[in-house]
Amino acid sequence: GLSLYSMADSKSFNFSGDYFDEKNMFGRLNVMASDILKGSFSYRSFYRNKGTDLLENLMAKEKPDTLVGKSVTHEDTAPGADYGYTRHEINSDLEFKIPIDNKHDLKLIAAHRSIMHKGTEQKIVTMHCSSCHIQSHKVDVDRKSHNLSLDAQTAFDRLELGYGIEYNYYDSDVKTLEVFYDTAQHPNTGGAIGEFDARMNYNGEKVEVAREPKTEKISHRLNLKIPTGKGKLAGAFITSSIKNKWNDLRIRSNGGLLKYDVNFSPELHLLVDAKINRITNDEIFIDVAPWREGLTGGGQDLDYTRYSNLTRTLLSSNAKLKYRLGPFSDLFFQTGYERIKRDDYPEYGLNDKTTKFYGELKFKYRFVRLSSLRAKYRFTSIDNPFTIFGKLLEYRGNGTLFPLPDNGKVNYFQRDEIRYGNATNLPSLKHDIDVSMNVKAIKKLTITGGVRYTLEKNDDLDTFDYERTTLSPSLSFNLLGGPRWSFFAGGSLFKQTANAPVAFAMFDG
Repeated sequence: GLSLYSMADSKSFNFSGDYFDEKNMFGRLNVMASDILKGSFSYRSFYRNKGTDLLENLMAKEKPDTLVGKSVTHEDTAPGADYGYTRHEINSDLEFKIPIDNKHDLKLIAAHRSIMHKGTEQKIVTMHCSSCHIQSHKVDVDRKSHNLSLDAQTAFDRLELGYGIEYNYYDSDVKTLEVFYDTAQHPNTGGAIGEFDARMNYNGEKVEVAREPKTEKISHRLNLKIPTGKGKLAGAFITSSIKNKWNDLRIRSNGGLLKYDVNFSPELHLLVDAKINRITNDEIFIDVAPWREGLTGGGQDLDYTRYSNLTRTLLSSNAKLKYRLGPFSDLFFQTGYERIKRDDYPEYGLNDKTTKFYGELKFKYRFVRLSSLRAKYRFTSIDNPFTIFGKLLEYRGNGTLFPLPDNGKVNYFQRDEIRYGNATNLPSLKHDIDVSMNVKAIKKLTITGGVRYTLEKNDDLDTFDYERTTLSPSLSFNLLGGPRWSFFAGGSLFKQTANAPVAFAMFDG
């Protein structure tokens, strides 16, 4: 490592850096040219190992001794490959202070951040009529994102004003992976080519897969602060637009925030806020090849428009009260409400709603010798957490579904009519208990211990009751032996139990 520092009058220079190897290094430079100009620059890189799916569990056959029956096979096109990439991050900030008059300044802050990923990673592709043939491919990684922002801040007497604009760009310089999709035929016998071909959008040709998005985001922020009696009122408005340049789809967001912060007395402090945000995500038309086109009983049009559950309105409010019980203890109470309305979930125009209410009580006590105790309890009630509706299981189809006209069989897309069961792993009721203690046992030894317990339940589903408990105790020791050495040891335990049904995907659906 290297560290350099210099200071003279209102100017300063501070550099620090560490080099571990060609893929892991860090450096930071802070400079101040005068009272009105200062900047900081940093670079960091490290290597991130990516896991490898060997796919060895994907080898099965319904009837091993015959050519009939369903099968699952896998293929690794780069056996033994190690996957990972180097992450590079560059940050720079410049701050200018421009005097307006003797009392007021205009502060301009320009910032830039770039993140680059270079290396390799694994892409998994499924093909055949469903997912009977799985392929693993090694692909290069060369992603980059750039963020530019400019903020302006000033104050006029009691009013503080600010405006910010931000631009973000993301792209990849790697050619999109092309994979040859198997010719449509029975995976074991090689027959029924016409029947299989009529059920697929593409086969026997190369197709682009796992294309990286190319996105641009522009956001604007306007904020203000104004004193009101013993408190301060703050507000902000933020608008943003994200565009995927490959398909011209956009996500738009407009939101506002109000916050009131007041000290009623040296012992009593209140903070309340309210937020609203409106998000719209463009719908997209999905063009699907006609089902079994040209065959008897076929030709069904399965085109549809995909509406996003991200299109929503969010409302929330929170209140936090702090009361100082004495010179060594504080009591906190916090409560809040949140409401989410999803315009087009589970179907277009159905306006699925989730509401959440929580209450929290927290206590802090500081002993002598820098020891402390913290205890917290939090209760959360959620009405209609995000749920997948009617898709978990299916009734037996015999006698319920009938073949289409001029078609002697029931096809897979018809089975949606007999699916049922709402599923989620999100709770409708949650209890959190968190207790921790920090003890200065002797002059140079600190002992820290704690335990956290969480109970989550959801008994509002139509097919099963969900429950999950989490217990996590921890204990650590920190010994300062002197200016040359220190010793730290610690351990934690994480135990989680949950009950939920397992829905097996069978070969025949």
